[in-house]
Amino acid sequence: MKNLFLFCLIIIANVISAQTLEVSDFRLIPNDISAMRYPRNDANDNKCALIKILTSIKGMGFESNLGIVGDIENKSGEYWVYVSPGERRVSFWGEGYIRFNYNLPESIQAAKVYQLVIVPSGSEMPTGYILLKSEPAGAKVWVDGEYMAVTPFQKEMTAGYHEYRLEKELYYTKEGSFTVILNETTTEETKLDPNFGTLTISSTPLDSATIMLDGRATGFVTPHTFENMISGIHTVALNIDLYEPITREISIRDNETTNFEVPLVPVFGKITITTEPTADIYLDEELVAKGTYSNILTKGVHTIEAKLNKHYTQMRKLDMKAGSNETIPFKMEPITGDLSVVTTPPEAEIYIDNQSYGTTPRMIPNLIIGTYEIEMRKENYATVRKSFEIKENERTIIDEDLDNFTEVTITSSPSGADFDLNSKNEGQTPKTLTTNFGKNTIRLSKTGYNDLQETFTVTEQQNTYSFTLVSDQKAMAQMDFKKYKKRKNWWLAGTIVSAAAGGYFYYSAEKHYDEYQTATNDATDLFNKVETEDKIWPAAFGVSSVCAVFTIINAAKQNKAKKGMNITAMPMGDGFLVNLTVNL
Repeated sequence: MKNLFLFCLIIIANVISAQTLEVSDFRLIPNDISAMRYPRNDANDNKCALIKILTSIKGMGFESNLGIVGDIENKSGEYWVYVSPGERRVSFWGEGYIRFNYNLPESIQAAKVYQLVIVPSGSEMPTGYILLKSEPAGAKVWVDGEYMAVTPFQKEMTAGYHEYRLEKELYYTKEGSFTVILNETTTEETKLDPNFGTLTISSTPLDSATIMLDGRATGFVTPHTFENMISGIHTVALNIDLYEPITREISIRDNETTNFEVPLVPVFGKITITTEPTADIYLDEELVAKGTYSNILTKGVHTIEAKLNKHYTQMRKLDMKAGSNETIPFKMEPITGDLSVVTTPPEAEIYIDNQSYGTTPRMIPNLIIGTYEIEMRKENYATVRKSFEIKENERTIIDEDLDNFTEVTITSSPSGADFDLNSKNEGQTPKTLTTNFGKNTIRLSKTGYNDLQETFTVTEQQNTYSFTLVSDQKAMAQMDFKKYKKRKNWWLAGTIVSAAAGGYFYYSAEKHYDEYQTATNDATDLFNKVETEDKIWPAAFGVSSVCAVFTIINAAKQNKAKKGMNITAMPMGDGFLVNLTVNL
């Protein structure tokens, strides 16, 4: 009896000294498939449920009503206990802890995973640290549906199972779970899968096509490489002058480089235009070249013209096809007329613009329209020179009696007068030329002289004809007035400038001399300045005096010319009629 009492006291003492346990968390882990990856069946061949028990207590033991299936696995920071479906109670104990019977809050289901957190009674909240890292870093972190921070993420959290989600631009969203071990640090590392690739765009047969991606201008031209493009279907559009705009869809694959070479389709052809003889080339009414033109031309209908003076304009329509190569030659057709030359006596040599055309009588067809000079020569006869005009599709007839022409010399006093003979400009006097016998009309003009128009008779007895021009006093006076006025103004300006310079240097010399009288420093420099300025100002006044003299002389000449401007002399018979205008 005494021994039994002692035994009971020992048992009671052990119970009193032992600590108690409690469950801080129990829940179903819906996304954990460990029970399916590592399955066990009970005696009735039912799939077991897996209870992951998190605790820091060593030497734990476990029992259940229906019995533990298989061995208990001691993982890092947790125990794996397999139980039959429908289990409602588990018991557990540890070194220094009394047995604790825990009634499960829900019926255990087959092939499911549950979490059970066991801590000593009265202890603080069971926690541990989580360190969540990603490659690459900087991913946004959500834990149990709540945003936390960006990776690398570290935080003290309640022990047990947690779900996380990582998001980063250009990478696929990563979801997973981690288990925080009581009083320990759990490290979770994950590599994010890229949601992008690389796209290289080029164009043939030439570069520099502008690139648009998904309807937006990129500011780049081909060839160009776009890195970090989101995977998927993208729309690429290329544009370049003279080629069709191209739009294509292209698929970008994860972490791959896609080379996209676009063959450009031309909207032009090549054209070469030649003209014979050299003519102006017009393309769609715009002058583009002279003689030869070679370039590209957009497809479609175009108007091509070749124009040359005194030739018929030629025009063609061209329907340019893309990729074609067209050569268009123009043979310019001149606009012509005919010429018949007859002389008395016949067999006179014909020269048109110094080119020989045989002897008279002669028909000369297809001369290009315009004005020509013709000479008809025959020994012992006067050479006849005259102008003629060829008109489109007309015949010009020249019929001359060489006996009616003679060679004469025209002179004037003064010489160098411009003159027209029979309404044709012949240049300046003196000049020897051929004209017809009988009445001829001459007109002479020369600056400073009155124009002279006169009709005179050419005879066989006389071959030199002289004409005298009367001086235009008023015109000469006007010329002299302008000339002397200009000279007077230049000399007057010289007078003013040199006088001003003389006054300046005279004043400066006086000022520096006064400074020199009282100077103690730089006296030598002041003396040198005075000496230099004393040489300059008399010279400047001397120049001013000379300029003033020439100013007065030219002013007098200008005044004299002004008086002459009011006198006009006109020839009247053997004398002059003088018209005097007096300005009051």
